[in-house]
Amino acid sequence: MRFSSLPTESVRASFPPLESGPRAVRALAKAAAEAAMAVGRVANAVDRAATLVATALCNERRLLFLGAGTSGRLAVLEATELWPTFRVKADAALAGGQKALVRSVEGAEDDASAGGMAASALRRGDVAVGVTASGVTPYVDGALRMARRRGAATILVTCNPRTKIRAGVVVALATGAEPLAGSTRMNAGTATKIALNAITTTAAAKAGKTWRNRMVEVLATNAKLRDRAKRLVQELGEVTASQATRLLRETASAKEAIVMARLGCGAGEARKRLKRGSIEAAIRP
Repeated sequence: MRFSSLPTESVRASFPPLESGPRAVRALAKAAAEAAMAVGRVANAVDRAATLVATALCNERRLLFLGAGTSGRLAVLEATELWPTFRVKADAALAGGQKALVRSVEGAEDDASAGGMAASALRRGDVAVGVTASGVTPYVDGALRMARRRGAATILVTCNPRTKIRAGVVVALATGAEPLAGSTRMNAGTATKIALNAITTTAAAKAGKTWRNRMVEVLATNAKLRDRAKRLVQELGEVTASQATRLLRETASAKEAIVMARLGCGAGEARKRLKRGSIEAAIRP
């Protein structure tokens, strides 16, 4: 393989010297903004990926993010953030293992068999999300091959529109050459993070884990989040602050408390109604 032909390995033409101070900073910011626009250009693919993830969430199936290097760390970050944001349990596999989170493990990305092993417990109905900026990472290719063999749905997020890695949905971000040639932690990393955010956030919304653009699944584990939960119940439940506080004493779930407030019912009835899939469905007659 000629790695020099990869978009992420190319040299960005007409970019100012990185030593040029404020001029370089402005150019870097502009390049990052352009990378972000790449996500919007593949909105349909992002939405298809979100639908696969939402289906898995609704059926309580496994969601696995995989990658190597910067892409792998972004995969781990996405999986980690889903529980406190949406109460969604997700797993992540990083080439080189946990130590690769803080220190580069050279060569780990070339191990396709390790990727396959990471995905070997997947089953039909599960979803594997492979993340590779270059679009040629053997670890990710091996993982998605195994996921398909196991009957799982597959998603690939890459910054190489010419990737040969197969997946049910390919989110190909045309971010082009990096300001620092080959450094995919820059534009590719920015676009990848935005794409992952878009996939999981819209998937959670499709699965009824948001309501009116609010984090109704919030875990109230600290002072800030307890206050947020109270405000959510007060605003969306259309009750006073003291009523919201009382409802949150009866249930630890802001989502349940909102339904209780809207319908004047108890926690058990709210929980039963939420099995319909969303707050909107739960409060319908």
